[in-house]
Amino acid sequence: MPQTIILFFLGMLIGKEFPNLPNPVYSAFSLVLSIAILFLPIKWLRSCSISLAGCSWFLLYAGLTLTVLPAQLENKPLVVKGFIKTMPCIKNKITTFVFETTQIEEKSCRFN
Repeated sequence: MPQTIILFFLGMLIGKEFPNLPNPVYSAFSLVLSIAILFLPIKWLRSCSISLAGCSWFLLYAGLTLTVLPAQLENKPLVVKGFIKTMPCIKNKITTFVFETTQIEEKSCRFN
């Protein structure tokens, strides 16, 4: 049991390193495939499928919970209101934080 938990968590850590989220359909397919591989009698293949399940679950969950800007608001000036939910983290000259959006308004702006 502890080995299974560690392998699943290892898969989640691997999924965290993806630069972009894949389509949730692909993540769901790989999750189903990894569960199907669990029933094969080869031990090392089971270990790989547990890690694949962790990675797939992480990517599927992230892909389904992250919101995407509606297409009608793309390439338009916006005023976004909200609050910073986490402490900023600085790594390799990049600052990241979680921003909770409460309101998005389309604004017209003129540049002089």
